[in-house]
Amino acid sequence: MTYGTVQELAVIDIADPGIPNKERIAIRPKQAVDLYDFLFIIGWRTGEAGGIVPFDVYYPGQRIIQPPSWVIIFTGSGTNRTEVAPNGEVLHIFYMGRPRTLFAPGVAAGIVKVAAVTIGQPVKPPAQVTQQ
Repeated sequence: MTYGTVQELAVIDIADPGIPNKERIAIRPKQAVDLYDFLFIIGWRTGEAGGIVPFDVYYPGQRIIQPPSWVIIFTGSGTNRTEVAPNGEVLHIFYMGRPRTLFAPGVAAGIVKVAAVTIGQPVKPPAQVTQQ
């Protein structure tokens, strides 16, 4: 199976891994983009080929961003906000609200572009079986 590469955004850094309330993912947009179309995943790397087995997913919702700016995703709690850095770049700051840190050796961040989604029907409870 072949996967494409997300061209619109780039993971630049995992800052302060393992430090509560400081651990964060730093992402840069390469072009104007709506974050509505993306999921940010955290998971175990599966080898040098770049595979990842996600154990956490974050969806920031709709926000149109453009370069030069940053998307900063803290793994801890806080209030999502937008700020302007001293150099004039816009910082789009999000918080995942997780109760513990997520990054450790062997863990990486990834970006998934959602092109289409099909959702099936929920599982129905089994029919009641009567004992005779």
